[in-house]
This record gives sequence, C-alpha cells and structure tokens, in this order.
Amino acid sequence: MTMRIKGTNKVIGLDIIDTKTGLNWTHDFFGEAGAFKDGSIKYNADEEIWIINPDAFAWWLRYIEDYENDEAAIHELMEAIYTLYPDDMAEAIEDEFYNTLLEDDDADIFGLHHAIKQGALEWFSDCYLSDAAMAALPA
Repeated sequence: MTMRIKGTNKVIGLDIIDTKTGLNWTHDFFGEAGAFKDGSIKYNADEEIWIINPDAFAWWLRYIEDYENDEAAIHELMEAIYTLYPDDMAEAIEDEFYNTLLEDDDADIFGLHHAIKQGALEWFSDCYLSDAAMAALPA
C-alpha cells in the first residue's frame, strides 16, 4: 500500500502479503485494526495517496516486521510437521493448531500472532510431538 508520511514528501510502501496466496491484504488489515477510523491513516483523494502520521508509520512498520517473522516461524514449524507425519495427519494437526488459537477470545488479528509467540509451540509439542520429533524441529 503506497502512502506518504505526513509532514514529509517521503512516499513509502507498507504491505502485508499472504504467504500462501500471494495476496496483498494491507488495506483489510489496517481497516480491521481501526487505523482508518482513528485517523492515523487517511486517504487524500486530491493526490490519490494514503497519508500516514510518522508515529503510526513507525508502529506499523515494526508490527508488520514482527508479523512477517511470526509467519516465517509458523511456516518452518508446519514444514517440519509435514516431514514428520503423513499429509492427512499433518493437515489435521495444523487445523487443530489454528482452531485452538482461534477459540481464544483474544485471538483476533493481533492476538493470534501473540498467542503463537506465547506458547503455541509448547501446546503443539505437548499434544503431538515426541521428544525425538521435537529435537528435529527448527530452533
């Protein structure tokens, strides 16, 4: 999503790309988070560009980097699971993993990744992985 940092002429891209589909879902992400309602990101129709305040830009940039790192960690974990188990069992484990996180009332678009950071691997290992399988997972 192309935007200009308010008070500067700096035009930047701030994007979240779904690693499975390749779709850019930044606009949806910002909308879900309320960034358009709180005024931190506004559309300038005359210039046909989104304007973001500097503090919001710094916060979103850090958040997106954390999000992408979490996604990479999940991807590595799932790759390891698919090498340890037959596809049908690995798919069931992956579904259970996400469904368990989504049952948490706080597991919204932000909470899901927070939950992953805060112990999903521990839950996963307690439920499904032997000590030998855990040793084979990426660090």
